[in-house]
Amino acid sequence: MPNHWGLVVLDLANMNIYFDDRPTSVVPPTVRPAIKELLHMLAEMHPSHPNLQTQFWQRCNYLSRFGMPSQAPVDSRMIGTGGCGIGVIMAAKAFLEKGSLYIRNFQWRYCDMDLHRKDLMLQILNWSV
Repeated sequence: MPNHWGLVVLDLANMNIYFDDRPTSVVPPTVRPAIKELLHMLAEMHPSHPNLQTQFWQRCNYLSRFGMPSQAPVDSRMIGTGGCGIGVIMAAKAFLEKGSLYIRNFQWRYCDMDLHRKDLMLQILNWSV
């Protein structure tokens, strides 16, 4: 079974649901029902949130992709093809910082993944101090 490092983005302000993991893979069939169940639970927990009460997700039969950068190799060493997990972490960080402004507008590339890994490891090491 393939390993999916997918990320779901719930844009409650604009009532959109996004998913992405790699440009070539399909959304696993369990993702959409799981998102709908999660949103149903959130609506029960937060009955005064207007966008949760509209239950827009019940009409959501298709998840838009949020546009992860291409993982095409840039040289014979296959630089740019790895780092799915780091890519998901970076995408999540971007959405937490800037919200839906990053939909199809990422400022990083997989071909720079060696630098991204190093930066992430340095950040983790700084947290331990």
